[in-house]
Amino acid sequence: MNRFQKALKRIPTETPPIWMMRQAGRYHRHYQSLRKNHSFLDLCRNPNLAAETALGPIEDFDFDLAILFSDILFPLDALGMRLSFAETGGPQLLNPLTPESLLKL
Repeated sequence: MNRFQKALKRIPTETPPIWMMRQAGRYHRHYQSLRKNHSFLDLCRNPNLAAETALGPIEDFDFDLAILFSDILFPLDALGMRLSFAETGGPQLLNPLTPESLLKL
């Protein structure tokens, strides 16, 4: 049983589990090398690339686990709001919810 499984079962471990939130793009070499060849959307939407992005910190910092790399706004895309990411302007919803669009539902 690994440390994470022990922690889930409330079995004491030699190292207590911690939660880290990170924005990899600002500093992580692994992420930066992936971004040279792939867009942010590709890293989020392609399962193999998302997994490779998520594994970077595990390999570089010896973390026990990672959460799959994605963006919090993707559910809005699935709801038809057409999410896009401008390289300089950040996320954009091309079909945002408005009072008028809600009346059409």
